[in-house]
Amino acid sequence: AYCYLEYAVTWAIGPLFPAFVAGLALSVLGLVVVGAELIDRAGTITVEERYPRRRWAALALGMGGLLVVLWAGRIADALGAAGAPQLHGEMTLTVQALDLGLVVPIAIVVALATLRGGSVALVLSTGFAVMFAAMSAAIGSMMISSWIVTGIPAVEPIVVFGLAAAASLLLLRPMFGAMSDATPDQPRDRVAVMPAPSQIATEHPR
Repeated sequence: AYCYLEYAVTWAIGPLFPAFVAGLALSVLGLVVVGAELIDRAGTITVEERYPRRRWAALALGMGGLLVVLWAGRIADALGAAGAPQLHGEMTLTVQALDLGLVVPIAIVVALATLRGGSVALVLSTGFAVMFAAMSAAIGSMMISSWIVTGIPAVEPIVVFGLAAAASLLLLRPMFGAMSDATPDQPRDRVAVMPAPSQIATEHPR
């Protein structure tokens, strides 16, 4: 959803514009479907205590802060330059707007939800960690390609985002390993149902 939103609103319109919009729409639809399925199956999901909650929350908050620092400087340079809209060959700084307006707030919410716990929150955190790993690797790759094209080194962000991608990939193994779905004797489309009051009275008389 993030990538296709960026493509749809950043690049000059061309033959792939309908594909970008379709990709965005299908991605958002997928998020809604997966979210509804997750809520429906919340009673069948268990997460063990070994889930790396604190380490993942620290990584998410740390990278959110780094994005703020990184893009604040880029925005300040653009606003302070003459002919700012043409500074980076764009009419506006779309990536920075999306990162600061979407990614950073979501990272903060996910980190706080992870610290609080709860099976649904931790499953969502794990999904965000997958996106986080891919995004960090993509930003690092973008910096490397920019270095190659412009000849201007960008060692610090390459190292930072490379380490972030590696750290998130290392955390994904214990994150997935700590989660389990419905038990074999409990079908995935069934959740625990509260017994009728009469049954409670029969099984647990005062």
